[in-house]
Amino acid sequence: MARYAFVLALALLVVGCGYDPEDPIYDTAGNPDGFPQLALSMIDDIEAGNLGSYDVILERFAELYTQHSELLDNEPWKDVIDRLGRKLRFRADSALESGVNGYSEAAAGYMLASFALPDDAKLVQTARLFQAWLKTSSETELTQPFDGAGTPSLADRLRLLRHFELADSLHRRFSQVYLRPSLFVVGDDVQPLAPGTVRELPAADQALLAYAGLVGTPPDSKMASFEDPAIDLITARLVSLRPDWYRLELYFIPKSAVAKDLTVAVRVVTDHEQDSMPAAGALNFVPFDFAPQLPTSRWPAGHVQVLAKELYFTEELGEIKVGLYGRAGDETALVRISGSDALFVSLLAEEISAD
Repeated sequence: MARYAFVLALALLVVGCGYDPEDPIYDTAGNPDGFPQLALSMIDDIEAGNLGSYDVILERFAELYTQHSELLDNEPWKDVIDRLGRKLRFRADSALESGVNGYSEAAAGYMLASFALPDDAKLVQTARLFQAWLKTSSETELTQPFDGAGTPSLADRLRLLRHFELADSLHRRFSQVYLRPSLFVVGDDVQPLAPGTVRELPAADQALLAYAGLVGTPPDSKMASFEDPAIDLITARLVSLRPDWYRLELYFIPKSAVAKDLTVAVRVVTDHEQDSMPAAGALNFVPFDFAPQLPTSRWPAGHVQVLAKELYFTEELGEIKVGLYGRAGDETALVRISGSDALFVSLLAEEISAD
């Protein structure tokens, strides 16, 4: 309840004008409004920058409102929180200028400031996007190399980029707006990838960078060419996430515009046929078909498209078959692989597994 009380208190504030970031939030020494000492200490800590973390600030407010719920309807206190919101927004904007290394501080500031300034549509939208960063920071260690003044390694950057690009729509949008433009910028130092460095990367990493627009050309690789429509499967990657769970990454390039929306057919072959003939009508594979998040009819010709699918499979992964199909009249039709009668490309788990 205290967390929601804090949000409610901030949401009640009205946006003022004429803010100077050098002005103190409140005269804590004089305390003209007689606020409790717990409130004064919190203001002093925020002013001094001792409570940079979103969770820490939230906990302090929760403690304050638990012990002093009368502040929720206190008009002078609302004015204090209004000034606090403006200061946090200013600090968040300043942190954003540091690029990825300042995103954790910026995320905390934007989230808290947006509660205080709910009529600022741009601020609210920025805070919503930065929820993706806060979520990643709280659930993984991927952001830790970027929480400071150091220079993250290429491996750190690739792990972070892959996490955002293969996640939900909020994470992907955050990557497009913030992560991609800043991933190879540290302060005022732009550190683009050298062509030689890119060529030494695994094909899936090269394809990911090309998809994100961080390198100019995709990898010189191809696993299969589908002929109508003309789409190349250039590489694939398999990652073990946790026991019995895997992520299959597929990297396609449409060679021309695709008129129809296709579904990706993924078949994980079982070992049943190795032990005995399957019963009549039984499948010797587990299907994991899925529709791309961006429909194939919207794929730009010549641009890498990244698709990811989580697989739950309790047996040892061996062969994985990948195909494409769409509607043909009232029936579905698999797209043939160019130069053959095959409808699926066969991938071996051991050959596409990431290190």
